[in-house]
Amino acid sequence: SWTDSDAEQDAAIKLAQERAEIVAKYDKGREGAQIEPWEDADYLLYKVTDRFGFLHAEELPFHDAAIERQKHLEIERTTKWLKMLKSWEKYKNSEKVSYAFFWSVSSIEFSSIKLSI
Repeated sequence: SWTDSDAEQDAAIKLAQERAEIVAKYDKGREGAQIEPWEDADYLLYKVTDRFGFLHAEELPFHDAAIERQKHLEIERTTKWLKMLKSWEKYKNSEKVSYAFFWSVSSIEFSSIKLSI
């Protein structure tokens, strides 16, 4: 009869086999290896998907220091907004919210949208 011990042993064997396969692929390298498209860092899909998960028709430009700084700034702003939203009653009428809103909105580039506040 099938027991929990047998299931654990089978799972351990399967895990060991998977690890051995991964190590063997790593040792073999790219030469002569069969690499699935999703495993390949050069897979085109990875080059046309932006950091938000949107797909683009053409390959995206290489990330440079300016783009990394912009991403860092966006993350900082998002963190600040989340903090304020979690304590909305405390911040809703404060100058801090007005200031944060002004700078967050003003940093967004609008191509054809006119913003009126």
